Amino acid sequence: MSFLRRLTTRITTAFGRLLGRAQPPAPPLGLSQEAPTVGYPGSPLQLRRSSSDGPTAPDGPDGQGEGTATAPSQATTAPADIPSGLHVPGASPLSARPMPRGPEDVGPDEASTDPQRGRHARTTDKVKPPEYDPLAATDVQLQHGPPAGLWLNPGPIDLATALSTSDVAMQRAVDLLVRDRMVVFDVGAGFGLCALVAARRCPEGRVIAFEPVPEHGPLLERSASRSGLLHVQLERSALGEREGEARFHLSRRPGHGRLDVAGLPPEPSGFLQVQVRTVDQVVGKNAAPPPDLLVVDVEGAEASVLRGAAHVLRAARPIVVLSLHGTGAAIAKLLDSFGFDAFALGAGDSRPPGASSRWAVGFPRERVHLQTYVGPLSHRAIVEPDRMR
Repeated sequence: MSFLRRLTTRITTAFGRLLGRAQPPAPPLGLSQEAPTVGYPGSPLQLRRSSSDGPTAPDGPDGQGEGTATAPSQATTAPADIPSGLHVPGASPLSARPMPRGPEDVGPDEASTDPQRGRHARTTDKVKPPEYDPLAATDVQLQHGPPAGLWLNPGPIDLATALSTSDVAMQRAVDLLVRDRMVVFDVGAGFGLCALVAARRCPEGRVIAFEPVPEHGPLLERSASRSGLLHVQLERSALGEREGEARFHLSRRPGHGRLDVAGLPPEPSGFLQVQVRTVDQVVGKNAAPPPDLLVVDVEGAEASVLRGAAHVLRAARPIVVLSLHGTGAAIAKLLDSFGFDAFALGAGDSRPPGASSRWAVGFPRERVHLQTYVGPLSHRAIVEPDRMR
């Protein structure tokens, strides 16, 4: 019997608890001076109902009115933190409080990657594709000969054709003669092979390349920049005997264009007017310091360039390296008049250039120590083609 009593008591207690939870809670009411804003344990929460007819006593736990009556002025007085103008009698003072205004409901920012609505993320920079470089595909790093390791860009010209525009003998002579801090003039630079070889040999010097063909200049500058030779300077003009303008004949064979004074090139393809300057004028107007090495490859107009450099040849006494085009005898005679000894490159001995000579080097006669270069420059190996290129 005791077991049944205990079971019955537990069931009755559980059923009573369920009935108590099913009753809806009373709505929140206004605060007054008698009802504190913070409740403490130990006494049941006092709830006060207010109506337009008048105040009523607070309800006890059993629903019967057991509290004391509250004056109308007390029932309608708002807390001190609420402005009196916002208090409405008979309503909760908290309900009249202005609520903070939230952000407007806007869609996601088009320039933002934040998918959440109502949040403006920082605008991200758009990734720009790299600019199209039409010359990037023709950058070639040379592997053999004096310019090995340098970058060359021949543009639309075949690489073998571009390499053939600058003789290997000239490149080897430049590579042998150039020293650091030198000033080098490359007249008729073309694609710039000799200028690049010279620039690598004199990192603290200066190399000035003269090239009048408009298509060759940007390629030369690109090759120098790609090779890290920032001390190469391009001058878009031709050098000759006197200043002015002249007709420059173009050729379908790259590197064979020439001034009108040298005649028509093989396979001519038109002409253009170019500015002509002289070596003396470039140095005399302080456009460049006097050269220590003068490299000339102008397709038959070498004598014209030397006549326009008469003052520099007599005063600065540079070394001269020339590519000859059937003008060997005239060049030897002209250099002798300026006090230079001329030697044919790769002749096998120290002979002056003749009508069949293709390259020549001229040393000032008083600079005897330069005679040590005659042997290596006269050796036939210097003119042998680079078969590996």
